[in-house]
Amino acid sequence: MGNLNHWFDDLNKLIQDSFITYKHLSVIRELKSETKFLSEDFFVFFQYQQWFMLTIQLSKIFECKPRTQQRNIVTLCGKIINGDYTEEFELMLRQSETSSPITYADFIEKAKQIRSEINSHQLTISKIINVRNKIYAHTDIEREMDFLTMDEIKTIIDLAAFSYNNSRGFIYDINTDFTRGIINLTIKDVIRIMNRGLNKKVQV
Repeated sequence: MGNLNHWFDDLNKLIQDSFITYKHLSVIRELKSETKFLSEDFFVFFQYQQWFMLTIQLSKIFECKPRTQQRNIVTLCGKIINGDYTEEFELMLRQSETSSPITYADFIEKAKQIRSEINSHQLTISKIINVRNKIYAHTDIEREMDFLTMDEIKTIIDLAAFSYNNSRGFIYDINTDFTRGIINLTIKDVIRIMNRGLNKKVQV
């Protein structure tokens, strides 16, 4: 059973990382016009790091290269459809104590649904992988990039969450809310604290 659970544990971490980095970039974009220091070198480099992590983690989730991206969702769906996890599914289902009567055949249909959804977003996924390859994995001075919008990134992160909740969530009859992210000291809190400190410094 450990193998399938390891898939879900690793995917959970990758999706959580993606949501957190997306949130960081969204907050900086929201506050940039009213917060001058967000254009300073530190935050420029911070945004570069966040984009780096975001493209790397999303590529791990969606790039179908089992040798290098061992936890991609497409490979997981293929293994489910091929019946690789029949015994693990039955054991996990008994442990889940879900009230919904589901079978491995239902699990296969969910995997097919996930794969279909991924295929419908393949153009955007390819853009993510291309950015990873051309900008972050290799520096190409002559590159002409079709860079991603924040809306496109959010769509693919939502697709990752959809895939997780229709695989592991399907077995345990639960929905994981990845949007919670960091709930204590958020990037918005950090920026506001810094802003107050700088304003007090100017007044003194």
